Amino acid sequence: MSQHFYENPDIISNYADEHEMALDTEFKYNKRELRRFIKLDVTRDGISLKVSRGTADEKIRFSDAEPNLVIIDSLTFANAMRNELNNN
Repeated sequence: MSQHFYENPDIISNYADEHEMALDTEFKYNKRELRRFIKLDVTRDGISLKVSRGTADEKIRFSDAEPNLVIIDSLTFANAMRNELNNN
């Protein structure tokens, strides 16, 4: 971090040493919170959708005219959904 933010690899560790601070070398994260940045997982009205955030940004949009309309722009997904509905 020191190199990235201060262009000096020792600045943070030197500061910590001078102020008698202990630095934890392990990055701790909240797994549940981190997942929110990686994937979306929404279940409502009997519909479940799991999608990576990047794919959601590229393939999913909301209709301006219809507030309850979610548009998934994917031919392969649409074809797979058609096959599932036709086979059941």
